[in-house]
Amino acid sequence: MNKFLKKLTTYNFILASISLLLYSSIRFYWNFVLIKPAIADETRFLPVFEIFISEDGFNKANVLGNSTFFNIVASFFNLFTSQTILSLRITSLFFGIL
Repeated sequence: MNKFLKKLTTYNFILASISLLLYSSIRFYWNFVLIKPAIADETRFLPVFEIFISEDGFNKANVLGNSTFFNIVASFFNLFTSQTILSLRITSLFFGIL
């Protein structure tokens, strides 16, 4: 029975790894290769994020009720990209993987 559980754990790990790789590949293709303008809830996050990255934007963004932790991570990614929408999408992918 112990051998069976060890094989089952190994198969679960392999299946989870393949699923995560496939999910990440699909998200990368749709979000970064086919960059589109903001859609759905991105239209609500984008203006608040632009306020957040501006001078004295931390207080104003908190008043609007956006997630501070999400904005902090997105502002980190914004250091490496020049597009705010791309920073939000990378952050979304990052939290999706976590």
